[in-house]
Amino acid sequence: MIEHFDVENTRKAFLNHLQFVKTPGVLIVIFSTPTFLYRMTRFLAEFLDM
Repeated sequence: MIEHFDVENTRKAFLNHLQFVKTPGVLIVIFSTPTFLYRMTRFLAEFLDM
């Protein structure tokens, strides 16, 4: 549950998962709390019809 990490460990977890995404690929990360990043990511995903 990435939202329970501090900022630095969240970054590390995200980058660790990103290394497994093949090119071209998409990594979708969902946060259960409506943080700024969550709202922007959700807006972008909905805008792109993902």
